[in-house]
Amino acid sequence: MAFDPALIATWKPKAASGSYRTYRVDAQGYYFIADPAAPFVFQSGGTKFKWGNSTYTKTLGNAGEIVGLWTGDTDGEEWNFRADGTVTVHFSATDEYFGNYELRSGDMLLWYEEFRSVVSTVSQRIVFDPPYASNQDYNYTVDVQYWTLLAIATGTPVFEYEKV
Repeated sequence: MAFDPALIATWKPKAASGSYRTYRVDAQGYYFIADPAAPFVFQSGGTKFKWGNSTYTKTLGNAGEIVGLWTGDTDGEEWNFRADGTVTVHFSATDEYFGNYELRSGDMLLWYEEFRSVVSTVSQRIVFDPPYASNQDYNYTVDVQYWTLLAIATGTPVFEYEKV
């Protein structure tokens, strides 16, 4: 599977400012998506935490530490935060997602990036191969600052990225 190393970077929507979603392609061709870090605080002696507008209860691990298994109080999803900065999320018995996390700003913000796809390229064609969906194919252009996905049939831009 070929891969264009010019894609290795963290990207944002073209011309985005303020808080924005990021898109990262790593050296293995893994494609991640992350929303901005959200406020994070432990509650109830460290057996709960609030992250943005959601709360979670510790089901395995030490109180007051993010590492361990947490269950969403509203939706019941399970978040397994590991000491190496990786996380697995079970939204249901069949939906499992994974990615990376960081506590930022003196542990006041929690950031999570989710693995979405493996990317491969051949010439100016790019294929996104997600774990739970059909492949998505586009034409693309990339330079030192911009990456554009183009509809194969029309050449019309579908999404434009700018390097962070």
